[in-house]
Amino acid sequence: MESTAMVMVANTTAVNNVTESTSIDSDMSLTQQIMLVVLFIAVLVFILGGNLLTIMAVVRTPALRTVPNMYVVSLAVADFLTGAMMPYYAISFFPYLQEKLNSNKYLCLCRYALFHLFVAESMACMVVIAFDRFLFIKYPLHYRTITSHRKAGFVIAGTWIASILVGMVPIWEYRWNNDCTSFEVLTRVFRLYGLIPGFFLCLFLTALFYGYIVKTALDHQREALVRRTTQLAGSSNPVTTSRSDWKSVKVFLLVFGVFVACWFPNFTLVFVGYFADVPKTLVFFTVILGFLNSGMNCIIYAWQNHHFNSAFKALLCGRRRRASTSSEGRTDVVVT
Repeated sequence: MESTAMVMVANTTAVNNVTESTSIDSDMSLTQQIMLVVLFIAVLVFILGGNLLTIMAVVRTPALRTVPNMYVVSLAVADFLTGAMMPYYAISFFPYLQEKLNSNKYLCLCRYALFHLFVAESMACMVVIAFDRFLFIKYPLHYRTITSHRKAGFVIAGTWIASILVGMVPIWEYRWNNDCTSFEVLTRVFRLYGLIPGFFLCLFLTALFYGYIVKTALDHQREALVRRTTQLAGSSNPVTTSRSDWKSVKVFLLVFGVFVACWFPNFTLVFVGYFADVPKTLVFFTVILGFLNSGMNCIIYAWQNHHFNSAFKALLCGRRRRASTSSEGRTDVVVT
């Protein structure tokens, strides 16, 4: 009898743990829930609006229709779709809706499949953009023969195909215990030996390319300073080019830095969560932080890039921007 009672207590405890994990907060008042809905709608509009503005700016502005901006558009599409996933995750704040998700296996798996598809595409775009800028800095005289809009289209198609394959993994391999939380649904093998190493590999490659770009920009600055000091150059063009390169590098570093700042906490906590107790609420909020990254690039482009800034103003004011008189080479340097 005593052993039976212990088993019943254990089972009751397990059920309670599962119930507690199905929603973030089951004691929210109606006012709190309304405030959360308003907050989520505001963030959703911010993400969708910013990325839609970026896509439209490139499509409608001839000066922005460059090879690197094709990757920017692909990144904006991935960020737009990531932002569109927010209501799917906001369900966790509402116990009734979360219970519906817990009772529908395929609806739950679809959430994780789409989420990882779009995040994988964002990571792939970060690497591709960094590699494209690396080629431009490393081989400036041969860049236009190495790259083209057609080649960029094939690269973008390849990244989306690879991302779709990543997104399909949760549908192929999963656990199901009527609990639609990531630690319960996604397998340890997929996250520890696939997703997390892939994330840090993308960070390493991107940092490697940007590191070379920064080093080159600093070398150009030093060379320009030496030429100016020794008066070997009769004009200020070397200094101007160096400053332009460095300004472009700042855009790259900001986009990459914001991406790392927003997603690094989530992937780190997921890794730690398999070896130590991590509050699921904390993990959930790091996912929300990752969602916010999807709306930050538009702000960076408007702040640091005068081509995007002008295009955004033209779109918001209802004017169609005409082709820039700048050369294509100069545009390529500053648009990314």
